[in-house]
Amino acid sequence: MKTIAALVVGAFAVVNADDPTLPTFTTWWSHVNSTMVPKVGLKEHSTGVAAWQVDSEVNKTAWVSDRQPFVADFSAGVAYFLGGKDGNTCQYTCDISADEPCDSQLDGNALCGYDYEHRAKFVADEPIFNTTAHHFQYNDPLGIISMARHDIWIDVNSGKVLRFIADFHPFGKELAVITSDYADFSTETPPAEYFTVQDVKYCQPGDDDQCGDTMKLIAGLRAMKPN
Repeated sequence: MKTIAALVVGAFAVVNADDPTLPTFTTWWSHVNSTMVPKVGLKEHSTGVAAWQVDSEVNKTAWVSDRQPFVADFSAGVAYFLGGKDGNTCQYTCDISADEPCDSQLDGNALCGYDYEHRAKFVADEPIFNTTAHHFQYNDPLGIISMARHDIWIDVNSGKVLRFIADFHPFGKELAVITSDYADFSTETPPAEYFTVQDVKYCQPGDDDQCGDTMKLIAGLRAMKPN
């Protein structure tokens, strides 16, 4: 079987050239059911619809839920946090620190980005949800220090994302493990309504309390509530 050798942190790792590769997704939407198990505190849970349309026409991501919904417009550099009776009325805005959705911390489980595309390695084919999935894994390092580990399962037949686990351990300190299960994953263009924001002209910038912890609040956690 053909193999190639890769130099990784001063040691050689053997990579099977016949292994499947992790696909990237920049236009997709799916119902997402997430559970966070923190090192300290209660287990928390969140459900909703995650939507991405990263292209020259839209360039937005969204989280549609009754818990901290938002639309992030990366062309404008603004995240709109929503509420109101219809659920899509702008309550306040926060600036986005990155102009590239795949490299932003706003959407925790981005299915693209440098680490995702360059560090992911095939682990094995594994049974999950009554099917078989390719299991991939990659680290999110700071130099030689692992800040987080990500595990992704892709259905071998449909190519759809089934599960994403993010284990956050900055500087070796265990913080939380977030498991996100995807249902009805679709790479079709998301419905435009997912990116609709009402009353933008009346919307005011959020204060430091609202926006100061925006990345911490949204990244992967999506305003989860105790289980």
